[in-house]
Amino acid sequence: MIKKTFKLFDNGNETSKTVREKVRQLLLSTRKFAENKNAEFNVAIGGDGCFLHMVRACKFNPDYKFVGIHTGTLGFLQEVGSTDEALEQFVTDLAKENFRESHASYITSKIARTARGRHKSVNFLNEIIVEDINHKTAFLNIEVDGTHLQHFAGRGMLICSAIGSTAQNVNERGAVIPARYHALQMTPLTPLTAHANFVAPLIIPDTEANIVITPEHRTTDLLITGDGVEHRAPSASKVLVTLAPKKISRLKMPNSPNAYEKINDKFLSNKRCK
Repeated sequence: MIKKTFKLFDNGNETSKTVREKVRQLLLSTRKFAENKNAEFNVAIGGDGCFLHMVRACKFNPDYKFVGIHTGTLGFLQEVGSTDEALEQFVTDLAKENFRESHASYITSKIARTARGRHKSVNFLNEIIVEDINHKTAFLNIEVDGTHLQHFAGRGMLICSAIGSTAQNVNERGAVIPARYHALQMTPLTPLTAHANFVAPLIIPDTEANIVITPEHRTTDLLITGDGVEHRAPSASKVLVTLAPKKISRLKMPNSPNAYEKINDKFLSNKRCK
């Protein structure tokens, strides 16, 4: 019998390490799974940050299946609880292939550094933030799908995927987009209204999701932050942002909360009208 392969990731804290070992023993006890560094099933144990790390470590491989076990408060990327009962049910469902796959779009960016065309390509699952490297007012020319949109002035510009719309984007008053939609959202960060900036988020469908950001005026050096990881881009000539042509596969287990239950739990459950 050919065994299915798995790889476990954790966030380094003791609770997650304990859960990781429980999951490992449960998977091996089925005799249907074997550990492998290049695994079909990849499991993040921790919070959303651990899930992001896992996807980056696996290089956004579209042939892998990703799932998360939350060991703290419910995250938007983590589907499975960490009680003994929840872990046992998770392994049972995984062994029986009692799950469905949900395909999520992610962001791909190209940072051009010089007029000679040298560039760096980086992928992000949640979001990319473009700012002045010295945290001064950023002056940015924005184009969308080949059309000039605006000359922006402000702290910077956040661009997120649908799955990333519930992360930093929400803190910046962006809209929540259900993860099943394939779109980008562009959310201005502290725009200077004197420069006639648009101040509301803009949702861009995947067929038009080609954004070009060019520094102008006094802005010459950029700081690109993607999924919490900083990339310094001195003398950047432009940043191209789009949706990757491929998608990652996330497992949705039978008892996973749906998107609206997660929104209620994270944003609304403690804000009921008295």
